Amino acid sequence: MKSNKGITIVTLVITLIIAVILMGVTIYGAFNWTKKAGDNKIYSTLGQMHPIVADVKRISSGGIFRMVRHIAIVAGDAKVVAEGTANDDEQNTFVEVLLAGKKISKHIVISHELMSMSIDAFEAYITDELAKRIEKAMADSIIATIKDATNNDNGKGKGLHKDNLVKSTKGLGIDTVLEALSKLNEVGTTYVYANRADIYGAIAMLANKNQTVNFVTDMSEAVKGNLLGNGIKQEDSLAKGEILILDPAQFLWNDVAPLEILRDREVKTGNWTVAAHVVGDGALENQKAGALITFTGTPSI
Repeated sequence: MKSNKGITIVTLVITLIIAVILMGVTIYGAFNWTKKAGDNKIYSTLGQMHPIVADVKRISSGGIFRMVRHIAIVAGDAKVVAEGTANDDEQNTFVEVLLAGKKISKHIVISHELMSMSIDAFEAYITDELAKRIEKAMADSIIATIKDATNNDNGKGKGLHKDNLVKSTKGLGIDTVLEALSKLNEVGTTYVYANRADIYGAIAMLANKNQTVNFVTDMSEAVKGNLLGNGIKQEDSLAKGEILILDPAQFLWNDVAPLEILRDREVKTGNWTVAAHVVGDGALENQKAGALITFTGTPSI
């Protein structure tokens, strides 16, 4: 007669082995899922906002663009004339502004070892970060062009007219804002661009002598508030103490060569190079389509 005792012990041992294996698989799976869910992402602390790049008018000419600007009617403007009398022949002054293109680029070299050991999100993060830094450089270029004082009194410049540069040594007061708004000419939708410190440290604190609040919170996308009917946008290419009021549709950016993200590998070392390039230039179509406020000090009210 066979004993069932040996069979029972073998069955128990096999059951324990299977349980241990299943437990190990479960723990590994949970650990591996947690690693993928939590670690396959890179967090940036370099976040900046540059809405002006998306707001301006852009064309892709693929080469030098000649922007013709009408700056004066010398004679023959419309007027009331006597019956049977002809008006004077019209005489106009036009200038040509060349948008030849400036190269903006950035690259990063990634070692073979780092690329091999990096998480899946690394290369995607690098590509995205390169594009964002190019965007920042484009915003810097746009703001620098708007502030450029070259030929800002004869209609030939790329930046604001000299009359549209408003300065205050008594902080940002509502009178300064109203002065800047009064300088605008032939504008459509205008926005107020400023960095975050000035949005909440100066603009949001604006009040007139009757203590009427001029800053109104606006929950629209990319708009931080509203100032006298003009949407406020955070633009980090503006320095503290600089506020730009602008109709962005009247700034023309010419993409000579649009943004390209390129990759190359060096065969001897195995290192990767990821690079971003863009060639472009811009100018204001209308030099009075905006006003730049620069302020220091503290307002009196």
